[in-house]
Amino acid sequence: MESMMAVEAKIEDILSCKEIPIVRLIPHEMNAFVMGYHVYKNNWTPSVGDEFQGFMESTNIMDKYAVAVKKDDGEVIGHLPLGKSGKFAKTIFYFLKTDKTHGCTITVTGKAINARDGLGMKVPCKLSFIAEKKFIDILQEKLAKLL
Repeated sequence: MESMMAVEAKIEDILSCKEIPIVRLIPHEMNAFVMGYHVYKNNWTPSVGDEFQGFMESTNIMDKYAVAVKKDDGEVIGHLPLGKSGKFAKTIFYFLKTDKTHGCTITVTGKAINARDGLGMKVPCKLSFIAEKKFIDILQEKLAKLL
């Protein structure tokens, strides 16, 4: 009977193994707004540099594809915009739904404004996404046309 020896794995062996996918996440940023400040103004005061996370809000009775912007305690402080065709937030909703590792960080970049567009008060922000290149490519292509 042959003796069994412990085999120490080398990093090269692990990296070349076809069963272990190596995923490279890349970032993408764009300017947008947190909508609904006029509704949530009693819950927060925006400050430049504040960071929040975007979450799918499929239980939203107004829009089942809503993306809520939440504080660390889970309190909703606004939503991402629908965009020109109503598909901006929906695209981000599906981006977040596709993979648990996908994220959308919202960073406040200015004071709340009323653009007199009938959409109420909104807060300028930067959206930061991180995902595999194929998903970032789709976001870049789709979102630029939708906001």
